[in-house]
Amino acid sequence: MEIVVFIVLAALAAAFAWWAAEQEKKRVEALVLWQGARGFELVARRRDNPGWHWDLFQRGHSRRAQALAIVRLPTATPGLDGAAAMLFEYHYAITSGSGKNRRTRHYWQTCAILDLAFDPGHVAFEAEGVGDKLAAMFGFDDIDFEDAEFSQRFKVKAERKKDAWDLLDGALMTWLKDHPGVQFESRQRQALVVLESRGKASPQRFEALLSWSRGFLAQVPRPLVNAERARLSLPPIMQAGNASSASRAERN
Repeated sequence: MEIVVFIVLAALAAAFAWWAAEQEKKRVEALVLWQGARGFELVARRRDNPGWHWDLFQRGHSRRAQALAIVRLPTATPGLDGAAAMLFEYHYAITSGSGKNRRTRHYWQTCAILDLAFDPGHVAFEAEGVGDKLAAMFGFDDIDFEDAEFSQRFKVKAERKKDAWDLLDGALMTWLKDHPGVQFESRQRQALVVLESRGKASPQRFEALLSWSRGFLAQVPRPLVNAERARLSLPPIMQAGNASSASRAERN
């Protein structure tokens, strides 16, 4: 009798696992279809162990990115062209304990890798008190700013403090205070942006992340934009970055 019960329970567990896998497959497929309907450029339905250099992608096991799609943002930063965002859902798991005490926790996060079209250096910021830290930039002290409220609400680190001060000018700090909810880390000409609230991706979460990314790019400081224009042998302009009328209109 015990053997029969065991077989029945095993069969039920296998059936539930199959059903859950099918539901997950349908969920991801629905995200991909939504991305296509929005005109996003599909990169992959799934990519195991993507290996990107940010700390987030080195954690745990069963690492995978799903529903990867690129959104071109050619005019998002006034004065520069070429920005883009790759949106995706990311999963990893952490197993602890052993035997009957063995437990596995799964984590889902909604992410974007931004091609910035300029190089802000290695800068990271997130809200104070966020439990799951994005940037493992050990050895770097938190950076304080003249804006006391911003320094109280956000933790900022940078490989070079000057890079943080150049990126986070007064206008961008004001915008960030009005638009919290993400973790950010730039490296060279790219940045990883992650919604602080964990959860499986949805159209609404993708839209929120894309909206934040567009807003951030519109607030890039004019000196950084003109420095990139100089690198490209383009003349400096007054209507650049967060000094442009388009950026000011968004802040009002």
